[in-house]
Amino acid sequence: MADLDSEFREYYPPTDEQRKVAMTSGLVCLDTNVLLDAYRFAPHAREELLNVLEKLGDRLWIPHQVAGEFHRNRIKVIGDQANAYTPALTALEGILEYFKQNVSDKIRTLGRTVALTKEEERRILEQIPESVSAAWQEIDNLRTRHGVTLDMLSNDPVLKRLEELLKGKVGARPTLEDEQKAREEAKRRAVENIPPGFADQKNKTDSSGDYLVWSQVLKEAAHRKSPILLVTRDTKDDWFRKEKGRTISARPELIREAREQAGSDLVIMETQSFLFHAREYLNATVSDELLSQVEQLPGIEHNNEIIHISRNARGRIMHKLRSASVRVLEENRYLKDRMETLYEIAKNSPLENSKELQEELHENLARRRAIAEDFEKIDKAMYILDNPQSESSTHIAIYRDQLRGVHETARLITNDDDSHTMEDTEKDPTARYLF
Repeated sequence: MADLDSEFREYYPPTDEQRKVAMTSGLVCLDTNVLLDAYRFAPHAREELLNVLEKLGDRLWIPHQVAGEFHRNRIKVIGDQANAYTPALTALEGILEYFKQNVSDKIRTLGRTVALTKEEERRILEQIPESVSAAWQEIDNLRTRHGVTLDMLSNDPVLKRLEELLKGKVGARPTLEDEQKAREEAKRRAVENIPPGFADQKNKTDSSGDYLVWSQVLKEAAHRKSPILLVTRDTKDDWFRKEKGRTISARPELIREAREQAGSDLVIMETQSFLFHAREYLNATVSDELLSQVEQLPGIEHNNEIIHISRNARGRIMHKLRSASVRVLEENRYLKDRMETLYEIAKNSPLENSKELQEELHENLARRRAIAEDFEKIDKAMYILDNPQSESSTHIAIYRDQLRGVHETARLITNDDDSHTMEDTEKDPTARYLF
């Protein structure tokens, strides 16, 4: 006769002893996002993460599927991190330009009106630019210290460190026959809402990816006859059981499957929880700063359908965006030269046509700000098209909301209302190919 607990063990949260065993003697499998997060952390936090992984020794392992996903997404993550600093730096540059063109003359006028001394006027004029420049420099220094730029692709210290950590610890490539069987099984499970992976059917380039990871983990655990500790920052419902917003454990179906297929206990931990327990069970150095950085990382995207567009369509949009980029840069150069001329006129004839000069300067400044925003949108749109989620010989795959943003940029900046493709997609949300 069965017991209440032993027969239904999968419905119980992991005990302290199970967590300890998983941390100290289990097979520790990393999801793709854990590896990619090494690029998102600041250098000190990144080193702490890698040192924790190093402590795992031969127990550290990643499925072949994870290694493939890591390499397919690595450059995109590096690009995203490198671009993260640009909006703040651009905004500060805009403040300096605005001060130069709109505020400094008013302060000089104030100086003449209230009889400020030259020293008083100088101090006032220097305070704002110095403060803004100091903030700009601090952010730029942070970018440099972060050390993640597209220039590092051919000499990537993060990749080299991961290669050292994972040498001999990556699962073998499955045969074509085994992979095809796994993909067919993933489709069957998705239809029947069997975890993991059913939440990815509309939201990932490879909707079978999670099941491929899972099946490879089970195979390795069965071979090692070891408990499983799966570490991920992917907290969607087909990995974790949640109640009232609180994560309870791995999905009961997965716990039972691990026991039946591999003879293994299963514990799934979010990255933050894994690092927290590494303090206690691995005697690892894990700072509160690292835990804070994990918590602040952007969520894993799932609620955004993948759309496939033809390479020809990408080429047409890229041509429009490049032409628009050249046009706005030429306009910006013209306005810059014109404003320098106006400044020279105002300097030599301060009392003549002052109102007209100020109005034209203000209009030109507003237009240059708009041009800067347009150029940033163009650059972002081109980056999205250059760095799709995946691509084949005929099509590329990108997220629906990214495609919508690209179309909107192309439509507004090129004055070309070529938006029928997005309209068709909205009418037929099941459309796979837009062009």
